[in-house]
Formats: sequence, structure tokens, C-alpha cells
Amino acid sequence: FFIGSLPRSTVWLRVHFAAHPRFHSTPTTELLMSLWEDLAEHHVLIVPGTIFSAASVGQDLVDQDLVDQDPLVTADGDGFFRISFSSATPDEMHRACKMLATRVRVFFKG
Repeated sequence: FFIGSLPRSTVWLRVHFAAHPRFHSTPTTELLMSLWEDLAEHHVLIVPGTIFSAASVGQDLVDQDLVDQDPLVTADGDGFFRISFSSATPDEMHRACKMLATRVRVFFKG
């Protein structure tokens, strides 16, 4: 993942969905949204990067045609999440990071 310079309370997480068992049969944007939903169900609230793209304005966020237009979903299967931690306590961040790691491992097992 990479860390942008401003604001300092935000991190962009890059996820390599090409390693997911359903990658060849499921659009990257759909995998991204599935992981996002799973994380939300487990009280980890991060934002899919596609929400920040002008290419997706007025579009279905799981529309595979957006992959060719959207720099926030790459053609080789990478998607992005934006994580903000400006209002979280260190303890909340610790718990959220542990849950994020657990849910990503579970998600990639298929």
C-alpha cells in the first residue's frame, strides 16, 4: 500500500484481487465491494477507492466496464480502499487492524 502526504490521517490500501480464487470469474470491482461489505459487517468501516473516482459518478460501483476507465481499479486486478483514522483511538485502531487482517485472510480463502 502507499501513504499519501495529505491528510496524514489517511492511508490508501492496495489489494491484489488477482490472488483471489474467484478473480477469473468475478469482476475486480465486485470482489472489492464484496470485501467492503464483509468488513462493514465486522465493524471495520473503510471506503472503496472507486467512490473517489470521477469515472464512477452515476455508475453502478460493480460495473466491470469501469475497470478500463477507472485508475482506482487496475486492469491486472488491484483495487484500493481509503482508510481514515483521524477519529479513532489507538485501541480502536489496533482492534480494527486485527479485524481487517483476519477478514482479508478469510476473504482470500474463497
